[in-house]
Amino acid sequence: MPELLNDVLQTLKSHAAGALTEVAETMAFLCAIPVAEDDAAQVSPPTDAVRLDMSFSGPMSGRVEVVAPEALGAMILESMLCADAVDTQQARHDALLELMNMTCGALFHNASSELGATFNIGLPQLQPFDATENWAAFTAQAGVSILDIDGLAVAIRVSRGDRNI
Repeated sequence: MPELLNDVLQTLKSHAAGALTEVAETMAFLCAIPVAEDDAAQVSPPTDAVRLDMSFSGPMSGRVEVVAPEALGAMILESMLCADAVDTQQARHDALLELMNMTCGALFHNASSELGATFNIGLPQLQPFDATENWAAFTAQAGVSILDIDGLAVAIRVSRGDRNI
């Protein structure tokens, strides 16, 4: 059983950055470039960051977390709606929540196909994130991927249960 859980977790981690990249590029026509592990420590923390969180269950339970700046929500709105007239904090948060929802949909679809397993996903949640205090600790965890999305630093990780793996 532990070997199966490890396989599931590794599959999810290996697909996480790709799912976020795919969604950013197809949903909002934004360019997402993975940051090399060797360069990750030099990435500056995003300003006005939020943490997006979505729980899941299936062959294992856990959560997917994304740390992103609110400015990414503004970029998504501008790209999708071709206007900044709706650029309010709530609209930016809604755009980021939808990014998380679509990312997890792509992630778990791909993982389900590969593993032959079914996953259930919760609703995305959004909380403030003090990137000045917490970015280094968040991104130093094993399996965290950092992306440069049109010049903005975004990090994604998958964890099992309540603890990070």
